[in-house]
Amino acid sequence: MWAVAFACVIAFSSYMAIMGIGIASGPLVGGVLREHSWRAPFFGVSVLMLIALLATTPAGDARDQAAHLVGRPVPGASAPPRC
Repeated sequence: MWAVAFACVIAFSSYMAIMGIGIASGPLVGGVLREHSWRAPFFGVSVLMLIALLATTPAGDARDQAAHLVGRPVPGASAPPRC
């Protein structure tokens, strides 16, 4: 049990460290890109959004499974509860 709690603490602290680095470096990178052109920061954000989309899109069989799950009704939701 302690190992799971420790793993959660490590994962959360790593997540917060990455968020802090992103919050601190984002304006710096935006400023550097702004020196090139006013459009460059927007292009940089669009590249990051594309990377996030590709990272969160399921691949192969998971996409097929998700399509089947969408069409299935939730168990117990077809009839109202009896009182």
